[in-house]
Amino acid sequence: MKLKKLFLDTETTGTTPNSAIVQIAGIMEVGGVEKEFDINMRPHDGADISPQALEIIGKTLEEINSYQSPEDAAVEFEKILSEFVDPFKKGDKFTLYGHNIQFDFTKLMEWYNRIGNKYLGSFVDFKYNFDTLSMMKNLQLLEVIDYLENNKLETCCEAFGIKLDGAHDALNDIRATKKLYEHLEYIIKSKFDETYNRTLYPRMFERWTTEEEEFLKVTQDTAQNAADRLGRTLQSVLRKAHRMDIKLKTK
Repeated sequence: MKLKKLFLDTETTGTTPNSAIVQIAGIMEVGGVEKEFDINMRPHDGADISPQALEIIGKTLEEINSYQSPEDAAVEFEKILSEFVDPFKKGDKFTLYGHNIQFDFTKLMEWYNRIGNKYLGSFVDFKYNFDTLSMMKNLQLLEVIDYLENNKLETCCEAFGIKLDGAHDALNDIRATKKLYEHLEYIIKSKFDETYNRTLYPRMFERWTTEEEEFLKVTQDTAQNAADRLGRTLQSVLRKAHRMDIKLKTK
């Protein structure tokens, strides 16, 4: 079965468990086919709404309260996902991809639990996901890529030359996240490719080359030393055998 990827991002009224999703956008990628979606929903009654969060996402309270209900948004969401997955077929699910995807997944769970919908797991794999934020940190720890000032999406995109206009709009963010993922995927799959690394990571490639040359030199030296020792041992054995042969002939 081909992997079904769902690049997903949410915009919320805050970060608390009682904050609400007001925008969810994604890019579905299945078998070379891509399709985008962008859904708005109003906060549930009694939701935590941070003025700072609204300022970041560029929304007003009046605007978000004009959106469809969370229940109707879930119906729309599942209808869209059903174009590529069969919720009644075990194992036919989307794998989530995103920047700090655990936050978005948690907000999805809170949304579904709040409206009493138990079927998110029919569409989304709970076991596996790909987090570009975690992968950036892992590659930095492995010294494959350089450390950045921070690993916010905008900073990561800037480092890779990815254009991100209108940040903190879920659709804009997930488009940029998908491009970031593609860069990271390429690095992971071809991290020792000379052309790529000489172009984007000359310092890192120089380190890899130096380490490889040192390893090969040590390996070659070790092999040469072993061969020299073996040669000397054989010569010694042959000399002893020759002397023994001479002694036997003179007796």
